Amino acid sequence: MLSTEEIREIIKKGETGRVEFKSEKEKNIDFAKEIAAFANGSGGYLLVGVEDDGTVSGVSNLLKFEEKIYNICSDSIRPVVTSELWKYRIEGKDVFCFYISPGFSKPYAILQRGRERYYTRRGTRIQEAGRDELLRLFQTSGQIHYEVTPIIKGRYADLNFARIVDFFRYNQINKIDISSWKDAEIKRFLKNKEILAEYLGKLRPTVTGALLFGKKPSFLLGYPGITVTKFADTERDYNYVDFRLDKPIMNTFLKHGEKEKSGLIEEALEKIKSIILEKSSVALKGAVRVVDYPYPEESIREAVVNAVAHRDYTITGIDIRVDIYPDRLEIESPGKLPNTLSLESIRLGAKYYRNQILVQYLKEAGFMDLHSLGIPVKILKLCTEYTGREPDLTESENSFKVTFYPKREGTITEVEEQILNLLKASTEPLKTKEISDALSMAKRTTISWINRLIHKNMIEPTTEKRNDPKCRYRIRY
Repeated sequence: MLSTEEIREIIKKGETGRVEFKSEKEKNIDFAKEIAAFANGSGGYLLVGVEDDGTVSGVSNLLKFEEKIYNICSDSIRPVVTSELWKYRIEGKDVFCFYISPGFSKPYAILQRGRERYYTRRGTRIQEAGRDELLRLFQTSGQIHYEVTPIIKGRYADLNFARIVDFFRYNQINKIDISSWKDAEIKRFLKNKEILAEYLGKLRPTVTGALLFGKKPSFLLGYPGITVTKFADTERDYNYVDFRLDKPIMNTFLKHGEKEKSGLIEEALEKIKSIILEKSSVALKGAVRVVDYPYPEESIREAVVNAVAHRDYTITGIDIRVDIYPDRLEIESPGKLPNTLSLESIRLGAKYYRNQILVQYLKEAGFMDLHSLGIPVKILKLCTEYTGREPDLTESENSFKVTFYPKREGTITEVEEQILNLLKASTEPLKTKEISDALSMAKRTTISWINRLIHKNMIEPTTEKRNDPKCRYRIRY
């Protein structure tokens, strides 16, 4: 239960995506829409006795209104919604706060003129759910499995047969060589494996089949790929280079099982590594060239695989995004966490597979381990040990994002901190002379301190050649 001071603060801040004000005079149907929309989303607080502008108008008959809301929840909404009710005295008037938790039996509908209607919340407004949004709500509840639905415009010929044969020949759990089978046997086998599905008398690729083995998945599914973007500065702007990867997930192999052609995941990892290595420090240990990688490779791999495995494929028109900045790396996957998960629970190892068939294929191919140690061990624990900073996990209305931070080496001296603060305060990268003048330091001494910060991956030059007159230095994080 929130305190009275917390309620006052909520009223002061106004309506948000999780806070709605209502007068007690509103119609029952309007209350029902708000409650159903909160239950279909991330939950929220319905404050009754507060006007849209934050004016406290109060509730005149507490007992009567409490009964009214409970009747709406039980009689007008399906499935029944259970809300928590708290009473407050604000500015000498009675105010109700109803907390509606995210529903576990989505989607929730209101009964209106003999039919069910579904509502969702967009910012501070509610709207009736469209077809795609309703599909996502049913998928969230586990009532449908979108990943095995047939793609109506797809054909058997849209699948890459070589990748199919190689997967079953070289997968890690159940190896089967189908290369010499007859066409009818192969089609029956792929139908049983949910790579193909029958629609109007014809076999068509399923969503999973197109993702794993489609010749061009974007033709069948919109934007199911990965876009890797390299930004020059620490904020998103127009100074970037991006690479859009549109490939099936599975690799192809040579006769002895070595990888021949990369699939989507492997190609994305190779592209990410090539970009990061441009700024990585290099040292020689004996005759061996050692690259100091700023992120643990296993953590990046786990995050990319998770993004592919668990994204919401009912959301079309957008790829998985990998954004690489000088001070961080972000991997963002379309779709919120599945219904039973929260940011807190996945930190502790809770699991729910939105795309269960796809996950099984990824495990058989060796992309995912059978124990699903994922986020708590391979991302949070490993990154914290490697870089000294735990990655951020964030959820927005339609996406889930993991943010990695590069490792810092050694302690920062007082002089180094002065240089870092100087660069942070400057709106533009600075020349060596500008730094030395600001700190009243000899140019040669300044270069020495700059070299230390570059080695620690804390600052970087703006040009490849340090003796370039245009060379300046900027903060990395």
